[in-house]
Amino acid sequence: MVVDTEDYPVESARVTLKGKRKNAKVKEKSTTDEAGAYEFTELDNGTYIIQAKKKGYKKAKERIKLSGGEDKEVDLLLEEKKKK
Repeated sequence: MVVDTEDYPVESARVTLKGKRKNAKVKEKSTTDEAGAYEFTELDNGTYIIQAKKKGYKKAKERIKLSGGEDKEVDLLLEEKKKK
């Protein structure tokens, strides 16, 4: 789930998933729904970087490790950019 600093869901945030290497290519893309939810399915075991971004917010990212076909829920927090 992608939420803002007041714990409200962030709709239409772009969420990407890629391998942990620095120049790894994006493996999967998703867009959050009205509840801030997103989903990636049928991922291989390994370590991944999940990143969420939306205009007007600082991007957020999280490293996760998957093993043994487990399901994992990862929440990402988007902070609004300060207006100049």
